[in-house]
Amino acid sequence: MIERKTYNAGGYTMPFEGEKHAATLIELPYRNDVWREKAAPALAEFIGVIRAIAKFEKVIVACDDRVRKQSPDQVEQVAKIAGVTVVSARYDDSWARDNIPVFTRSADGKVAAVDFGFNAWGGTFDGLYSSWQDDDSLGRTLVEAQLGYPRLDCKDFILEGGSIHTDGAGT
Repeated sequence: MIERKTYNAGGYTMPFEGEKHAATLIELPYRNDVWREKAAPALAEFIGVIRAIAKFEKVIVACDDRVRKQSPDQVEQVAKIAGVTVVSARYDDSWARDNIPVFTRSADGKVAAVDFGFNAWGGTFDGLYSSWQDDDSLGRTLVEAQLGYPRLDCKDFILEGGSIHTDGAGT
């Protein structure tokens, strides 16, 4: 974890999403209540996207044990793609753009993850699904513990990463 004072002093900014970056992070789908046919059609599309991205950059694929159990052949297929690293992670649904922390970069090039709260797009009142605790903990369990990036805890602020954009120049 990175302290807020250290983070603020480091001049961290959110880069433009089109800038060169270390990798693309993707979570494999599995939910039967969100994805039809046990997520098989969605998983096939995700694999196509992973293959396309892996031609140009590293891809880190988060794989929940429920995906491994439901679709073992497809997970094995993903693991064999050159440039892909499959890591174990527990999550509720496969929306990495929204439930993974926002990656930022300091003035001297260090990377830190800003870990906002996630509540499945509405929380207990109107959320898409009722259990989102695993999604909300991905900053700690995946980004910090497995990938090794320091994490700024901003859990008191609900924000889906896909709802913000930047030009990398502070706006």
